[in-house]
Amino acid sequence: MEITYTAGLAEIPDEVKFSCVQIVKNAQATPALNVRVGRLDTMRLDYFADSLVDPSVRKMLAPYVAQRMG
Repeated sequence: MEITYTAGLAEIPDEVKFSCVQIVKNAQATPALNVRVGRLDTMRLDYFADSLVDPSVRKMLAPYVAQRMG
């Protein structure tokens, strides 16, 4: 898998890297769950539910989620 990150941090924190790995593992475990678009030739899967983001991923990414003020 290739991930391109173009904004924000100069160096990607380990928590974000580990979260990406866990999301890929979750996708491999349930490849057809909640898939809206699937293309095998380019390995593109568009999920329409947050089923890939489990509680451990949410916890690791929590410090990097923007919070709305006001």
